[in-house]
Amino acid sequence: SLSPAEASAAQEYANRNGDLDALGPAEVYIHHVVKVPQFKQLVNTLVFQMKFENRTGEIEKLSEIMLEATQSIRNSKNLARLLGIVLKVGNELNAGTSKGEAQGVHLSALAALSTTKTNTKKTLLEYIVMKIEKKDPKLLDIKAGLPLLAEAAKVRLEAISTELKSLSHGLSSIESTVSSSNTESQHGDHWEKLAPFLKEASEKVAALAEKKREADSAFNELCIYLGENPTVSTPDSVFQDLSGFVDAVDSTAMKVRQAEERKRKKAAREMKRRNNSRRSSKSSYSSGDGLA
Repeated sequence: SLSPAEASAAQEYANRNGDLDALGPAEVYIHHVVKVPQFKQLVNTLVFQMKFENRTGEIEKLSEIMLEATQSIRNSKNLARLLGIVLKVGNELNAGTSKGEAQGVHLSALAALSTTKTNTKKTLLEYIVMKIEKKDPKLLDIKAGLPLLAEAAKVRLEAISTELKSLSHGLSSIESTVSSSNTESQHGDHWEKLAPFLKEASEKVAALAEKKREADSAFNELCIYLGENPTVSTPDSVFQDLSGFVDAVDSTAMKVRQAEERKRKKAAREMKRRNNSRRSSKSSYSSGDGLA
């Protein structure tokens, strides 16, 4: 881009009808550029147009992730059952205390399940998972039903809001330039060609703003469903807490199943060893009878 000093020097040279043959290629370029009406606004507009589709596409993708993740959480019966089990176990452990009659589980407390030890030296989550594995192992396969949870944990609604404001400001700036060019510039017809883009872009940004409001509303309803305060909870904290819990359940279930598989294989090897020992003893006994 041209610095103000370069643009000023080139404009002054052009006003004095300076000899272009005395300039180098870069200076000739600058000489012609400064003669283009509203060059800076034109370049900014072209850059805005070039990036518009990618910017709006990213906003739409992130909003869809938020909405779909929110819906999948609301629809997950396994998640609801798991949280119910966690609540029940917590109330049993806290029986007789002020915490023994809790009506719900704070999402921020779920991480403690992986660090709180029982009297068997296992974590509370391991204890819960082992119990579920024996009674209803399919309940532990929760991660597959929440495919966008990890992605939603990375989304920042405030970033979407900031980008939408930036797009709206960019459109307003272009519209202002078009309006002034139609009345002040002899090249107003060039700016008039932007009208279809501006109309389509304005409609697109308005639609994205509506989808953002839909995502906000869905998140507030999710907070209420989960027993969280929507006025203080943020999407990144809620989704991160849930994603961390789901990942912990998944990894703990795998750990428990691998341990059970090792025990099964060890028991099978021990059984095989004993059977071989019995057969060996019987063979020795039979050989002894024959020699007698």
